[in-house]
Amino acid sequence: CTLPIERNHNLVERQPYLTHLLNRANMRKSKFTKSQKLEVLAKWDAGAKIDDLCREYQISAATLYNWKKEKATEEDDTLRELKQLQQENARLKKMYANLSMDHEILQEGYEMLKKWQAQDAKKK
Repeated sequence: CTLPIERNHNLVERQPYLTHLLNRANMRKSKFTKSQKLEVLAKWDAGAKIDDLCREYQISAATLYNWKKEKATEEDDTLRELKQLQQENARLKKMYANLSMDHEILQEGYEMLKKWQAQDAKKK
């Protein structure tokens, strides 16, 4: 993987990017799919003991806690995104209402102008 090199940027400025690349390179691909992880977590939430789950799925307790933390983070991100979308939706609805009123006013004005022009044409 090559890093984008830009002039006038020192290594300190790129350090977070380099750390991210190193972390990704060191990460192992999980042998569990997301749905499998959720299934294990659901069993844990239903009351299964950690030791039993770890033995059954051949994982460590730390792995199980990491999965739970990842799930909570994803849920937080999803809720944050939902809130942002709801705010944007409310803003767009308000904008639509304002534009609809503007359109209606302009339409009425146009109709009045057409009537006046027709009356002026009859007078001539």
